[in-house]
Amino acid sequence: MLRFLTAGESHGTACSAIVEGAPSGLCIPKKKVEEEIILRQVGYCRGWRQAVEKNELEITSGIHDSLSTGAPINITVYNTEGVKNPVWRKSLGAYPEELDKIELSKEDAVREKRRNVFIPGHADMPGIIKYRHPEGNLRFISDRASARETIVRVAVGAVAKLFLKEFGVEIYSYITQIGGVKDETTDCFSTQSQLQKKIKSIDKEIVDNFKSTIKEIEREGLTIFDVSSAEIAKNRKRIIDILHGNLEKLSDCAKVKCPHEPTAKKMVDEIAAAREEGDTAGGAFKVIATNLPPGLGSYTHYDKRLSSRIAASVMGIPAAKGVEFGRGFEAAELRGSKMHDPIRLKGKTFFSRDTNNAGGVEGGMTNSEPLIVGVAIKPISMISKKAVKTVDIDAGKETTKTSGERADVSAAPSATVVGEALVAIELANAMMEKFGGDHMTEIKENYENYMRYVAGFYNGIKGK
Repeated sequence: MLRFLTAGESHGTACSAIVEGAPSGLCIPKKKVEEEIILRQVGYCRGWRQAVEKNELEITSGIHDSLSTGAPINITVYNTEGVKNPVWRKSLGAYPEELDKIELSKEDAVREKRRNVFIPGHADMPGIIKYRHPEGNLRFISDRASARETIVRVAVGAVAKLFLKEFGVEIYSYITQIGGVKDETTDCFSTQSQLQKKIKSIDKEIVDNFKSTIKEIEREGLTIFDVSSAEIAKNRKRIIDILHGNLEKLSDCAKVKCPHEPTAKKMVDEIAAAREEGDTAGGAFKVIATNLPPGLGSYTHYDKRLSSRIAASVMGIPAAKGVEFGRGFEAAELRGSKMHDPIRLKGKTFFSRDTNNAGGVEGGMTNSEPLIVGVAIKPISMISKKAVKTVDIDAGKETTKTSGERADVSAAPSATVVGEALVAIELANAMMEKFGGDHMTEIKENYENYMRYVAGFYNGIKGK
């Protein structure tokens, strides 16, 4: 089993994970993990801070010379602000008394960074009651409940994706809805390979655009850390100008990670409208995994069903509000004769289907068709202008004033990367259960033996 635990907070020094169960002999290039982290970090829907968050990746164990050793893998992603801003460390750090080199007292630091107003839609209200944090500081809730923690889940997912690729399994994702704009036109791609190729080109465009932005910022020596207040203000404006200038160079498809250009343009307009109103927008996305063998998962217990595991994992995305497979909720509207996918003897090595309404899962198991997971993402809770009525726990009064720290308009495009990671982790687990071994060579041998059996079973029926 591929098991992992994460630690870290939004404004802490770092987020980290320990991954156990990765077989030895798996090639894990650092660059591949870093690219996944970049895809999660950046985008047209995100605020300006994406350009100053360095997200420095460090892998300190379990890998030697780019190959896994079979030992636990220790992954750490450092948070620039947590490392460089002593005010955060003094107000939220584990041992703030150690920061005696700055003039600001612990009390003043806490006062500056304290949060005392519930954010509707966030974990604040139930969290402060459950964990009884000292000083009634909601910051302790929001910093762990924040989506920042998903950065290391994405790193773990990158390892899982590299494992799956060894068996020809490919995973990709794309946006299907932003606000009221839905994409119902991806059928314009006649094959999964065409759609996958388009998504790969979009991902490359996003990463290349971000790297260009960072190079420009570094060339000009711009920073918001360890400089005067006047220089912070000046640098911040210039960083925003550079970032927005480069983001505008992205194609509409890359701006919202939607492969259909006319729909992508409407989604961009939806994002612009929400940003202008000082509001946020929800969305939806699909994760697709291709070339899966039949029989991953099990029908024998509810918690062994692959669909159960994926659904639980994906719903662990902080903004997730719904998950479906294939036609999902739409299945409630259909007659059985229209919903269920005909099984045919037309495939070369396995049964074929005319449709894939089930989304590649039947009875909690893969059926060799592409796995299709749909996820609904709520609007971001932190709203800059159109705040929802809430409560100030210090004043004991209702208010509409919430924090304006965040400038993201939608989490949906970034959430696609997290969704990919979590689906990959669950699929890697299912593969390990089915074809388990301690080294990649052993696992591949088990996989190949099984696939020979699958082909033989099919050909035996087809030949009757």
